[in-house]
Amino acid sequence: GHRFRYVGGKYNRVVPEDLSEVLKHQRKTIKKMNLIFVQICTNDYTNGSRSASLQNVTRHLALEINYIHKVNPRAKVYGILPISRYDVLGRSCDHIPNMYGYTFDQLRAAEARTYRRNRATVVDFNQIAPTVISWHNRDQTLQDHKIHPTAQTAQRLGYALACWLIARR
Repeated sequence: GHRFRYVGGKYNRVVPEDLSEVLKHQRKTIKKMNLIFVQICTNDYTNGSRSASLQNVTRHLALEINYIHKVNPRAKVYGILPISRYDVLGRSCDHIPNMYGYTFDQLRAAEARTYRRNRATVVDFNQIAPTVISWHNRDQTLQDHKIHPTAQTAQRLGYALACWLIARR
């Protein structure tokens, strides 16, 4: 996509919102990075996202990962899978098809395959931090009870990620 958003306050500027635009605007910075984390697609699952098919989502993801490798072939790329998501009734979206016909589990599986095929290491919080977000604690760990983590949850996920990265060294 080509979406931008306005960031007010001390920044007071328009910034890219979609990964493809972020990558283009941050090309010089990407060249200097050792580790690059990519996280997309939870909004691609959302009805009305205009992302269309799962094949379209993964094709764009593959293009963006390959762009990163082209700009900085030395960087280690990590692809973060979307965290657990719940609908307005509190049901896990894992097995609920969206308007494009795929489930959240299918999105995660397709993303994981795409990351692996394109030389990115998969980060799956369901594996490295399985108890941080669950159906039982979603009201405490997700600020909207559906998808957006609270600050404390984000800290716990970050700590789990740091521990996982250290263990893999």
